Amino acid sequence: MLKSILIIEPNSKLQQPYQLLNSDLFAVTRVTNQSQAAALLEKENFDLIMLSCSFSANKSLSLLTMLNQHQRKQITPLILVVDLSKRYSLVLGTTWAKKLSIVTSQTNQTELNATLSRFL
Repeated sequence: MLKSILIIEPNSKLQQPYQLLNSDLFAVTRVTNQSQAAALLEKENFDLIMLSCSFSANKSLSLLTMLNQHQRKQITPLILVVDLSKRYSLVLGTTWAKKLSIVTSQTNQTELNATLSRFL
């Protein structure tokens, strides 16, 4: 059975990274705004949500609030997608005078060293 992914991306022309999703593994549904996403979430459960960071801060907050309200029995994993070709893409709540990086539990030594060298 295919895993279902909901993509919420305002730029309908943006292909990367979405075109990399293997159609043999994933059933992908793509919408461009909150009302479309809310309508789908009323009737379907998704295994994963990919949310673009190209929305304004207010719209991003509204989208995150809406997604939280549509959680069912468990939290749906969320991937934030940053369009590096867009000058003002942002991950809501992470702007800190351009001196912020995100390090995860899966960051390796090389990535951590590169991050540290950018700031120190």
